Amino acid sequence: MLLPAFGYAYDYLRNIPFVFTGSKAGLLLKFLKLEDPESPLFGRYAERLENRPFPRELALRFLRGGSARPG
Repeated sequence: MLLPAFGYAYDYLRNIPFVFTGSKAGLLLKFLKLEDPESPLFGRYAERLENRPFPRELALRFLRGGSARPG
């Protein structure tokens, strides 16, 4: 039920961005069905951004200080 709403919003509501996140990218892609010709989102532009795990020291600094900024 959500995919038709996302397809409509993509086509007609230009000022509404969507951000989907998840630790399992493959599962997210299966849910969105971006490569399924029957899906309302088929053929739509999708930008993917992958984050790698933080190195241990950076992760600890982030958890202690609430920021991943170096220094």
